[in-house]
Amino acid sequence: MAKKSILNKVFIGVLITLFSSVLFAQKPRTVSGTLINSDGDGLKGITVLLLSEDGTEANRDETSKKGDFKLKKVPPGNYTLEADGGEAGKVSSPVEVSKKNVKLGDISLANEVVDTPKVPESIEVPTQDSTPDAIAFQPDAGKDYILNELSFEIKKMTAELKYLNEEIENLKAL
Repeated sequence: MAKKSILNKVFIGVLITLFSSVLFAQKPRTVSGTLINSDGDGLKGITVLLLSEDGTEANRDETSKKGDFKLKKVPPGNYTLEADGGEAGKVSSPVEVSKKNVKLGDISLANEVVDTPKVPESIEVPTQDSTPDAIAFQPDAGKDYILNELSFEIKKMTAELKYLNEEIENLKAL
């Protein structure tokens, strides 16, 4: 009889623990917003990625006709929201998801301005008799832009690869 009483207490303790973890667990949230261009118009058909801190894709959505997006079932944590609208620009912004849904409002895509070096009006061509002056090396002004662009594309491809792997696993499960 004493063993049965102890087992009942252990069973009740386990049930309380399970139910309390379900009750107090943080619920997934929604991250929403609108992608707009420099004129304030919504941008349609742009893929919005939510990347976790390690750079893997946590969620994705495509903007509606008005530029709206909604990323559902996002667990609490710190993320990076990224979108590339081609000529309209791109955005990369930190997002913190906690106890409430996150409404980002209007997000303007920005084109990165790249200062290009001025082309000289005339170039002096040295004759065979003269020695050329040392030309000062100037780093390519577009180098940072290209590196940022490549970094974004790598993150995007990594996220897409992860998404496709998950889809393959889901299909295998069928």
